[in-house]
Amino acid sequence: MESAQSPLPQEVRQRLDAAWRANAERLAEEWFGGWRRQAEEEIGAWLASALKDQAAELRRELVEQMTQDARGLRGAENHEAWMRVLLAAACRFSRFAVLFSTLNQRLRCEGLREADGGGDHPLVGLDIPLSAAPAFAHAVASLDPVTTVANAEELSESVAEQLAPLSSGSACLYPLVSRGRAVAVLYAEPGEDQAARASLEWLATVGGLSLEQRTAAPGELVEIAPPESPKATRWEALPKEERQLHLQAQRFAKWKASEIRLTHREAVGEGKKRRNLYAALRGEIDAARQEYRRRFMEQSPHMVDYLHIELVRTLANDDGALFGPEYPGPLV
Repeated sequence: MESAQSPLPQEVRQRLDAAWRANAERLAEEWFGGWRRQAEEEIGAWLASALKDQAAELRRELVEQMTQDARGLRGAENHEAWMRVLLAAACRFSRFAVLFSTLNQRLRCEGLREADGGGDHPLVGLDIPLSAAPAFAHAVASLDPVTTVANAEELSESVAEQLAPLSSGSACLYPLVSRGRAVAVLYAEPGEDQAARASLEWLATVGGLSLEQRTAAPGELVEIAPPESPKATRWEALPKEERQLHLQAQRFAKWKASEIRLTHREAVGEGKKRRNLYAALRGEIDAARQEYRRRFMEQSPHMVDYLHIELVRTLANDDGALFGPEYPGPLV
């Protein structure tokens, strides 16, 4: 006769069930946790690679677009076309952009464009004294970008009133420098996006240089040398090849000085403040001088150190003393 198995006491069964559940939950958590960590690592690696590739592609597209903008500014058939290119490019980094001319101490709105196109705006054509808009006046005097509050005290009552429906309350003003002075100011609102701010500053720099090239007559672009210079000669007396070399040298000097100012803005500001720009930018300046000597000074006995002229004009607002006592001066 088989004896019936006696059931486990209730208390023992409860303990066994609790222990089993605890172990099952622990094992499941260990398995799931390991899978999750592995998945996170694999997904993270894939995502990082995808983002890196995407970032590289975005950088490439941005460089291509900026190159097209520069070509568009240089090749514009007239001033209206030039302004359309400039404002359209600026609207990639700001919800809207405005171009003001600053000639004869007047501030005149030449054009306004919104990112979505928009139409005519009542601000266009407004003409006021530059002194009535302190932020614009500061940008024109310093030749540096200015970040400001978009209110009547900084922009003038008339400009602030017209921009109020579009403005977020904070603006950046980028001077367009041609022949050493600000002939226009680009108004934009990139917010706190530092990449957008840098791109807008680059655009203003290219815009100023393209204006200079558009308005200069062939013989006006180059000043061969001061009369007392042993290299002094008449522009018309130079062979065509040498004149082309002079033009190339001056373009190189302008671009190089603008590049240093744009990419080393903090060092330029600190160097001007301490009156030792050369010490603050020694590596960049020496490299530019070496390249200029090789490409231009060594190629022509009549070559002028346009690089020195542009460095003083662009970085020091025509005050050579700001370079400090260590600066070696013009190339000879």
